[in-house]
Amino acid sequence: MASSAGIQQQQEVLKWLLEPLSQQWTQLEWQDRYLSSPHGLVQLCSEAPVMWSIFHTVTFFERALKRSGLKKAHGNLENSSTSDSTTLNPMASHVLWMLTPLLK
Repeated sequence: MASSAGIQQQQEVLKWLLEPLSQQWTQLEWQDRYLSSPHGLVQLCSEAPVMWSIFHTVTFFERALKRSGLKKAHGNLENSSTSDSTTLNPMASHVLWMLTPLLK
């Protein structure tokens, strides 16, 4: 049970961190400006505030994962015969909103 709580905690932290990005990323106006052409994506990545925001989001998530005991939770799940491999990745619930605009 402790390992499940660890994974759930990781998913909640990731959702909290990615919510602002999700709200922006899924707006059609924003997608047209930055994702409709390679030039738009280059422009997005060349904006310092955007890059700092990405850096801080990744850094905060790394720290949250370290504090949540990822290795311990992962080790307990590997030893469990009832573990489900689809629950191991906290990014799984975010893939759809991240990839859909890129695949258009």
